[in-house]
Amino acid sequence: MPVLDGYGVLHIFNKNPQLSGVPFIFLTAKTERNDFRKGMELGADGYLTKPFDERVGAVNRYRESAEPLCQPETGV
Repeated sequence: MPVLDGYGVLHIFNKNPQLSGVPFIFLTAKTERNDFRKGMELGADGYLTKPFDERVGAVNRYRESAEPLCQPETGV
């Protein structure tokens, strides 16, 4: 990302009360242990590296568990 990397986006999410509860999973080519550690220390919910094809199942499972967060409010 040319202007803002994933760490910066996560930082913004964490500072904004409306976004702080949104699940955040890094999808990246960065495979170094330090990169993974930095993302998790910043509060990421997951860190997936390329190639993604064998890791798609993990994303789908996480997405399914987070679906109640994504549902529109019913007003009830």
